[in-house]
Amino acid sequence: KARLIRDGHIELADQVKAKKVSARKAAILVGYITPEVKTPLTELKRLWKKATEVDRQSFKLFIEEK
Repeated sequence: KARLIRDGHIELADQVKAKKVSARKAAILVGYITPEVKTPLTELKRLWKKATEVDRQSFKLFIEEK
């Protein structure tokens, strides 16, 4: 909220404070961050980081079979 106020987005900061708009949505609207585009590849990458070593090895075998 402080950055929104500092950069002159007072109305948007007020909406965040009133919980009418999320801080993330406000940051996207003013261009502080870009929304992540969810594609099958980005989901696979995200899940790969959470997978166990056994799951990773099983998946590698699955890919090699295809």
